[in-house]
Amino acid sequence: MTEETLGSQNIQASDNSVAVGNVSVGGSIGGDFFIGNKGFSADEVSVLVAQISTTFQPKPFDGRCPYKGLDVFEEEDAEMFFGREKLVQDLVVRVKESRTVFVTGPSGSGKSSLVRAGLIYALKQGDIKESNSDRWLYATLKPGRDPFEAVAGAFSRLKSPELGDYFLQNASRPETLHKCAESTLSERSDQRLVLFIDQFEEIFTQLHKDRAQAFVELLAHAANVEQGRVIILFSMRSDFIPNCVIYPKLNTLLNRQFVQIGAMQGDELVSAIAQPALRVGLRIDPELIAQIINDMQGEPGSLPLMQFALKICSIRNKPKVD
Repeated sequence: MTEETLGSQNIQASDNSVAVGNVSVGGSIGGDFFIGNKGFSADEVSVLVAQISTTFQPKPFDGRCPYKGLDVFEEEDAEMFFGREKLVQDLVVRVKESRTVFVTGPSGSGKSSLVRAGLIYALKQGDIKESNSDRWLYATLKPGRDPFEAVAGAFSRLKSPELGDYFLQNASRPETLHKCAESTLSERSDQRLVLFIDQFEEIFTQLHKDRAQAFVELLAHAANVEQGRVIILFSMRSDFIPNCVIYPKLNTLLNRQFVQIGAMQGDELVSAIAQPALRVGLRIDPELIAQIINDMQGEPGSLPLMQFALKICSIRNKPKVD
């Protein structure tokens, strides 16, 4: 609940609500005036930026643009991926508890970046210490028009072209994904193969139902087989969640571990905007950050546009490097 005093009038409105009525003011009003969710002010941003600046040693500008624009954050971009730290740690815990994890959200909400530069990077750094996740094997793919070919390509890169060929020749057998995974893994019982299927909604948009069903059978068997060592991560647009009901085994996997990404909160956005700039030696105006945050309130799909605007702004205004 917020409260503003105007002259002798008190006005109250809950966050995200609409206040309707007449306001009578005797005299002038200075400063910012908000009813309901007040967003972030430049002063509040300045405080957060100052706190962030104490966590590392500032350095001169190194010439890099710290923003991705419309591109996805990859693992190699992890040093510039900020704002989702709590969510990354939540996902790490979910990976400990389940062999399948679905990450969903609107288009543009940062699902792929979260998994690639957040979760997978954290796992490769050994965040699951008891299982030595830094020693696991990792493969990333998109289903496209032929998810079987995509998986075969992953096995070819992990071990050999022969294994990829074997997978394609036996893809109609549900146990094939599990068998190929076992052939790539060592004898260490704690080793895992993490298979990240990005843009999983493509199986609904680009495959005939029979082909989609066959692919689901492979995934479900690998995720359910006793003593199996395959962990499957999915990213999928949230508007395709109802499509999973068509395939009962897929729906069961969805219900095990399911995370839906929402809009980033104000302090997360400050981190996502300010941290990359500060890390390369750029300065960024708190008023600009506040304006961006307030423009983005409640819009979980606007992150690529934010990155694009920041990239253009940083390129146009970057200082010269000596």
